[in-house]
Parts: sequence; C-alpha cells; structure tokens
Amino acid sequence: MRAAPALQVTVSGRGAWRWLAVALAAASAASSTWWLVSRLGGATGSAAFAVCIASALAAIIAGRALRQPPRYLRFDGQHWRLGTAPGADEQTRPGELAVVMDLGPWMLLRFDAPADGTHQRCRHWLALGRDELQTQWHALRCAVYSPRPDAPSGSRVAPVDPFSRE
Repeated sequence: MRAAPALQVTVSGRGAWRWLAVALAAASAASSTWWLVSRLGGATGSAAFAVCIASALAAIIAGRALRQPPRYLRFDGQHWRLGTAPGADEQTRPGELAVVMDLGPWMLLRFDAPADGTHQRCRHWLALGRDELQTQWHALRCAVYSPRPDAPSGSRVAPVDPFSRE
C-alpha cells in the first residue's frame, strides 16, 4: 500500500458546522432560560420574551466565537502541520492528527502538537465537511487513513486511534 500524496487544505470553520454550533448554543440558552423562568413562576408572555432574548444573545456570542481566521492543515507525505499562513513553515506546528468521528461527508479531527522550546503542548479540534473542501475531500480522507511511514512493513495498523483517551 503506498502512502498518500502531500496536500494542504484550508480549515475555515464555516459551513454546516458553524450553523450547528450556533443552533446548539441558542437551544441550550432557550432551555436553561425556560427552566429558570418556570421555576421562578414567571408569566407566560414575559417568560417567552426572556427565552427569545437569551437564545438570540447565545447565538450571537456563538457566532462571534466561531469567527476565527482560517487555518491551514498540511501533510507532506509523512508529517502533519497546522498553521495560520499557507505554505509558511515558520508559522506552522508539527503534530499528530487523529480521526475522532467520521460520518462520511463530515469528520471531526483532533490535532495534537507537542511542546517545544517556544510553544506549549496544544490540541486543536477541526470540524471538516465535504461541502467545505469540495475537490480536496477525497485527498484528505486518503491522507488521514494512509499508513504511517514509521509503521512496520506489511502492517495493517490504522494511522489513527479514534478511541484514544489521551
């Protein structure tokens, strides 16, 4: 089995994932506000108004939190790198990439960068969808599931461990 070719994808955090996160934040705020108002014995009209305001504020806050600059995930055939500038090695960090969830047209990836002289150990969660990456989706899936270069010859060990609790 041959290794996957090198690739670089832009992780913008937009698309269906963004709207799902905003909707979940609004639903969470609505349910907790409704519970609080019902426990306090508030009137029906004022309770509905409070729920609407809390939901709108939670959606706005979630939308602002999701506004982050695009990141660039790069695979050179052996190692993964994540950074904020395309093609600039000085602004990227090497690390390990693991598939946490794979639903076919959508994947949740975990990028773990070890500590080095200038940076602390960090973990990034990357939600990627086929609609966001379009033509690069197949190449990304091939790279994510390709055998690791340091795996023993003839090994069928998966390159990622989705059940890892590290």
